[in-house]
Amino acid sequence: MNKTELTERIIDTFTDMGSEDPVDTAECNPLTLSEATTYLAERRAMEKVDLEPSEWLPDEVTPELYMEAENCYIRKCKHDVTAQRLAEFIKDREQVDVYNEFGSAYRSGTDKLVYPTDWLTENMEFPFTPVDLTMRDLITLGQNSPDFDPRKDYCWYDADNHKLYSTDTPFADELIDAMAFAEWILESPGRVLYVQDWCMINTDIDYVFRYWQTEKKGA
Repeated sequence: MNKTELTERIIDTFTDMGSEDPVDTAECNPLTLSEATTYLAERRAMEKVDLEPSEWLPDEVTPELYMEAENCYIRKCKHDVTAQRLAEFIKDREQVDVYNEFGSAYRSGTDKLVYPTDWLTENMEFPFTPVDLTMRDLITLGQNSPDFDPRKDYCWYDADNHKLYSTDTPFADELIDAMAFAEWILESPGRVLYVQDWCMINTDIDYVFRYWQTEKKGA
């Protein structure tokens, strides 16, 4: 077996023996080499009693590799929990303003371009196209958009069908991918700090970034 295959076998033992909830693993501290040596010895002793030889961890698994694999899995769980909580925060609070603040740096090809509906009255230019619409275009747009409600918080434009749509919940409607945006934010400490300063209070930061902060301090 190569290292990747051995690592997968080790991680399988963690998930088989413990909780499937990544939050429980995210609570864990990284293993030391001494702890890994003890746990691996205990695992091998248990395998000889309860499992068939084909189910045993390969002999090539060393305490060092066992420690490395488990710590890698712990870091992954910390990351996954943080990304999920950040995506939920963005989605629940409909943080379109934050998304648009990063518009020049981040724009998923599958996301709709969503703006506050107020922009249609505050701006002289139609915000969804690089050129101004003619009066005829605007009249046609209104005729094509019978369901558009200017009282909704946000709107988006379907250029193919020349229609305008409105919604209060673009993230919940999956017009914007909250998880992909959250993963992108986590790629940069500067982005994380910006989002924390922009729209989070201390309780939000503690909940969303609880394990992320632990991970960074231990790195």
